[in-house]
Amino acid sequence: MPGPKHLIVASVFSGLLLAAGIAAFAISQQKTANSVPAGDLRLTVHAEETGSRVCRPETRVTVNKREQGFYALYGEARYTDTRDGKSTRLPLQWVFTGWDSAGMSQFQTTIGINTETSCADLKITYKIRECWYDYSNREPRACPQIHVEGEGFAGLVIEEDQSQELPQTEGSE
Repeated sequence: MPGPKHLIVASVFSGLLLAAGIAAFAISQQKTANSVPAGDLRLTVHAEETGSRVCRPETRVTVNKREQGFYALYGEARYTDTRDGKSTRLPLQWVFTGWDSAGMSQFQTTIGINTETSCADLKITYKIRECWYDYSNREPRACPQIHVEGEGFAGLVIEEDQSQELPQTEGSE
């Protein structure tokens, strides 16, 4: 049976581990906040594969919601197998509801597409249709600049941004 000294040491050690975890989380949140230029979106797509080497792209989109009030982006995503040209089109809907202490909001998803394609043979193209900046007034507006990051795919691009023909948000004109 552990004595009082062991319990005290265990409690102190647990407290130190908890503090280290909180500090690491805070640093990662700050890095996320600093990685998205004010008023822009950051799209990061990770090439993740199943055990049978089928690509399941993991998407993370980050925005400074507190600063710009951004609510949603709509469009289309096309996933093309570069070996045979077959593709799958899916509606694109990124919705941002809350935000963290730095004002950052994230949308995350893992896409399961109808293909047996590896990530190295998969090209992902996005067609942006419109953005909404207020959930209660769903008036389509031009989307902010989107910074795209991702490796391990045959291609990853914003093919078309139709939203730029829409009115700009206030303060961005």
